[in-house]
Amino acid sequence: MMNKKMAARKEARTGIWASRICHGGLGRAVFIGLSMAVLCLSSCKTKPDPGAPDPRQPQNNPLIGVWQDGNAGNYYFFREDGTGGIAAAPGAAPDDYSFLFWRGQGLGVAASGGINHLVTISGDTSGAASATIKRYTVEETGGDSITISPQGEAPVTLSRRSGSGVPLSLNNSFIGEWHALWNGTHGDENAWSFKFREDGTVLTYHHGMHQFDNAYLVRGSVMALLGEWRFDGNFDLKYMTFTVQNPDSITAQEEPADGAPGLSWAFNRISAAEWK
Repeated sequence: MMNKKMAARKEARTGIWASRICHGGLGRAVFIGLSMAVLCLSSCKTKPDPGAPDPRQPQNNPLIGVWQDGNAGNYYFFREDGTGGIAAAPGAAPDDYSFLFWRGQGLGVAASGGINHLVTISGDTSGAASATIKRYTVEETGGDSITISPQGEAPVTLSRRSGSGVPLSLNNSFIGEWHALWNGTHGDENAWSFKFREDGTVLTYHHGMHQFDNAYLVRGSVMALLGEWRFDGNFDLKYMTFTVQNPDSITAQEEPADGAPGLSWAFNRISAAEWK
């Protein structure tokens, strides 16, 4: 009889001790640990894996091909390597400019008003100050017809004569991932990450702040970036003169804009940049 009573009291004490573990400090520790694990799984899994293949598919460039101006009769060339030109004959192969085409697939879709953008760089491209940089809006009027409207000039309607939309296949000193420092004052962090792609798009991340896709082009010693990558409400175009110090180091100086001095950049190539 005594043994049964002692066994019952021992069982009761064991139950109370187990209950305290579950509802006391150890239980709270287990609960907190599990909660942190769940939070990590829900938030960390969306963070890009450094060094992983880029999940973004190359963007088709609808301008690729040969187009003809219905009024003047000139032919406009847009090639997959990002170069093009204007000639009087369809068999010519002028290399007058480099170009980008951007629908505003990044943050700036709303700011761009759904308008397509074409930017060309031509002329003396030893520096941004001497280069000829032109910006157009592009209306895809359906089928094989587009209307390009240079800023301050009359629109030109073009009809496709050959080619079809395919991704660009660029080859320039910027392609790859970079850690960059600037002397800007937007935010407390002066570090950026850039991923320049062969299709003319670039992923930008201002550390601790914003990240989104934009467009870029390179010709000579001039590089231009188009988009809201600095949260500009006008779907901004920035262009700069760059110097390749070595394959893994590039310095660049923006052109002054709106009375403000241009910013300075130092790009350093890395195998896997930091992303948001």
